[in-house]
Amino acid sequence: MEHTTRRLAALAAAPLLAGVLVAAPQAAQADDQQTSQAQAAGAWLADEVKGGLVQSSYDGFSYDDYGLTIDVLYALRAVGGFRGETTQIVDALEAGASGYATSDAAKAKLLGAATVAGQDPTSFGGINLVTATEGALYDSGANEGRLKGDYSSAFTQSYAVQG
Repeated sequence: MEHTTRRLAALAAAPLLAGVLVAAPQAAQADDQQTSQAQAAGAWLADEVKGGLVQSSYDGFSYDDYGLTIDVLYALRAVGGFRGETTQIVDALEAGASGYATSDAAKAKLLGAATVAGQDPTSFGGINLVTATEGALYDSGANEGRLKGDYSSAFTQSYAVQG
């Protein structure tokens, strides 16, 4: 009886095991395809970086877009393999920190970028971004802990929390 039970269990498990063995290569192929797509997207983003910054244009006027550059930094670090570009971005952000960090939201976003890049956020571009961001938080009332400023949104708030 025990021998028959084992055979039945083995027969019942065989289709499941076959499904796993067939699904595993398919999952690996899907992962490879996603990795390839992520690398291609990262390469496109990296190509947008000129002198460590991403340019934007509005109404015929082009400018260094520090906020978008920080977004690209996050993306390239998530994809991996773009060390040269991310180093250029961090260097450019640090060099232009005082010109960019003029609002509480920009300080919080720069704080997040410095932290993610492994830089010292207490001395990034000559700014103590930790103190600056902490000083920009409501310290009482219904908004306690929330970032002040006209540009404070849930998205910007996440940078302040991350840093």
